[in-house]
Amino acid sequence: MERGNEHLHRPHVLCLQEIWLYQCNDNFLGSLDDSYSYVCNSAEPPTDRFISGHAHGGVAILFRDGLRQISSVDIACKRLCGVQLVFDNVSFLIINVYMPVDQQMIEPHYVNSATDDAGNAFDDVLFEIEMLISSTTCDCIIVCGDNYECIVRARQRSVQETFRICAHQ
Repeated sequence: MERGNEHLHRPHVLCLQEIWLYQCNDNFLGSLDDSYSYVCNSAEPPTDRFISGHAHGGVAILFRDGLRQISSVDIACKRLCGVQLVFDNVSFLIINVYMPVDQQMIEPHYVNSATDDAGNAFDDVLFEIEMLISSTTCDCIIVCGDNYECIVRARQRSVQETFRICAHQ
């Protein structure tokens, strides 16, 4: 590897979606590379009721241990995780999201009761992102992840809501 290009092969921050880990084994992320730390939100382990499939894929942010002034963001929503960091005197809020399907855009018989809570989980996650953005004092905000939408379909409510949040903030 050519000197000076290490960052191209070993990113400072890496956002992952659909990690498919339960909380009881999310420490696996720490064993991937000794030079990275992580924050994540994983699915709850199965309970006494039968659930077909996995509750959701889970999200994680891996970050190089050499980064200074980095801290995890306390987020209750299991479809989000976040970190705040300062790089070259600029503060960043990085939010990683695994969006649920917008239930208003699909047929009722396609909704999976194991993965989609009562009400509209899509709106709940958007609201949580909006609250995180509006309450931060960071200079820059990065929202990345699996947004479960195609932005070329600009008439979709999910795309319009995402653009609304970006424009408002």
